[in-house]
Amino acid sequence: MGLMQDLIDAKLAGERIRRKKLDLPGEPILTKAMEKEAELTRDAILNFLTSDDLIWTIDKFKASVELEEISTEELGAKVDTNVDTNVNVSNISGAPSAGGGIIPGTGTGTGKGKGTGTGTVSEGLNMRRDGGKHGGELMAVGYAYIGDKEVVGVDNISPKNEETEVRLDIDRIPEELK
Repeated sequence: MGLMQDLIDAKLAGERIRRKKLDLPGEPILTKAMEKEAELTRDAILNFLTSDDLIWTIDKFKASVELEEISTEELGAKVDTNVDTNVNVSNISGAPSAGGGIIPGTGTGTGKGKGTGTGTVSEGLNMRRDGGKHGGELMAVGYAYIGDKEVVGVDNISPKNEETEVRLDIDRIPEELK
């Protein structure tokens, strides 16, 4: 129902017990003093929870992660490749000879070529969920973990992540919960 109402209900429940012990008839009535005490208790709880001196640290956390975009600087990665080509040539001066030279005259030619080589990727990787320069739509889903237990199969996880803080913003607590 909300913190304020919960505190009022607790005050009334306590008064009900007190009245029963003293054999007083009737139901307890909410007094201005009870209401003010509940309000001050609520404010004390909220002030404590939202104090700048109070740091909420995530002790255990698991959440799905969906990557929106991946990009890198120039990769500089070595690439080995095999290339097969088919070539059709027309309107050349001369016809190809069996030895690879050109016989004077007009002619056409066809041929095939194969080659291997190494090179370097000279640009950065650019992929996005909605399609990027390299490949179609990026599909990358994983998990983010924070906590003391190391996630199996993942390196470089700090056992105590002191960079993570969680704070409760008093302005974001809905009025009906106060």
